[in-house]
Amino acid sequence: MFSNTPQLRQAVGLINNLDDDKFPLLLLRILQKLHLKGESFTSEEESKLRSSLDLEPDQLVAVLNTLTYFLQQAAFHLAKPGMLAQSLAQIDLSPEKDCTTLEQHAVIRFLNAEGIQPSQICQRMKNIYGESYLSQKNIYKWVNEFKNGRITCTDTSDLDDQVLQRRQAR
Repeated sequence: MFSNTPQLRQAVGLINNLDDDKFPLLLLRILQKLHLKGESFTSEEESKLRSSLDLEPDQLVAVLNTLTYFLQQAAFHLAKPGMLAQSLAQIDLSPEKDCTTLEQHAVIRFLNAEGIQPSQICQRMKNIYGESYLSQKNIYKWVNEFKNGRITCTDTSDLDDQVLQRRQAR
């Protein structure tokens, strides 16, 4: 799924060296911005990321572009978790950087943003993830959440409260 180029190997090395506690937060931020066309982060956000992750500007660009590319390719190919894990392992991405449920939420968000109907999302998810796919009820729940303005792919109550506050402000 991924061509093992020198640039990709360099970016994977940078990703593997990221703090395991900060990585899921970075991935969430990228997922939140994945549906946007063009620049995903403001210069101020990039500055904060560089500082937090201790990366040079060109290194940050490589990390962000590579992670975005991984997520887009996984969604485009509807990569089964095993196939995606194998493809990432072939380019030496650390196994600690895997997030299957988050991945499924991101795929739902991406397909929903592309205008795919919930019933089609369910079928595609079932075909790709097999027995480990989210239930139809769960998929519909997430589609509705994204349609109602949810911007995150995590399933935590504090983020749910933020969505509720946003809805009430409308």
